[in-house]
Amino acid sequence: LNSYLNYSVLFSPIINQKRFRPFIGISGSYMDLNSIGLINPASGGYGSYYADSRTKKQNLFTLEMGFIIKGFKLTYSIVNPFNEEISFTFDENHDTIRSFSNLKINWQFLD
Repeated sequence: LNSYLNYSVLFSPIINQKRFRPFIGISGSYMDLNSIGLINPASGGYGSYYADSRTKKQNLFTLEMGFIIKGFKLTYSIVNPFNEEISFTFDENHDTIRSFSNLKINWQFLD
């Protein structure tokens, strides 16, 4: 691992006389990977490493939108919305991370 960056930006305007706040945000993880010292699972055993020194840069991007309501947050999240070929391994036998979406509800317990 040469470098790693985890980022997140959230925009949520306050709307007067409303019980909720809409929001939109982006987040992600950027990695600059190298193959030095990685074990090659295809050749078997812990003594087999990748012979060459390869590098690649990966950015797993997430787009979020939803509402912040007193007590919980409702989020629609799209991971890898541009459907880029993202793989955190150098082994070509593994599948890439495809675009997918989900709905999240985060409860906030206020004392």
